[in-house]
Amino acid sequence: SSSNSLVDFDTGTILGNGSFLTPYCGDYDAIINSQPTNTLFHLLPGTFSTRGNAWNAGDPWLLNGDRLMGAGIDTTIVQRSTSYYNETTPEVRTIGSASDNIQVSDLTVDCQGSNTYTNKYEGIHLYGNICTVRDVKIINASGNWFYGNECFAIFMEFTNPPATLGDY
Repeated sequence: SSSNSLVDFDTGTILGNGSFLTPYCGDYDAIINSQPTNTLFHLLPGTFSTRGNAWNAGDPWLLNGDRLMGAGIDTTIVQRSTSYYNETTPEVRTIGSASDNIQVSDLTVDCQGSNTYTNKYEGIHLYGNICTVRDVKIINASGNWFYGNECFAIFMEFTNPPATLGDY
């Protein structure tokens, strides 16, 4: 991975200021959670480790208007770490949010799931309005239909659909 990658998982380390000359480096989850709404997270080439999101406190959470943009498919990889949530956690998404106007683009998401797990490991789950996912590749998503854990590599749904299209 690149020296500018956010690779220090679960350390709380945040280096840099997010500018072009001094991009963020350190704990991906801490950096995502430390920023205000409407932030552009531009990920450089490399692999970025995340604990994933099981809707628990401390999980990485994109806020209203946030944009998570990589340097390209197979060039920027957001990878769920198997050391945090394991097969005992019923449902984990690598990137998750219940905020509006989220954009995720130009990256690969590695769910690190397995066909031996009975739970589901999804790529992206956006539970908000007016969200966009484009030029994203999901790998190693998994679920187990027999145990009722249907998996969606990319799952998007409205939280509060507008009464009319004019509400947008």
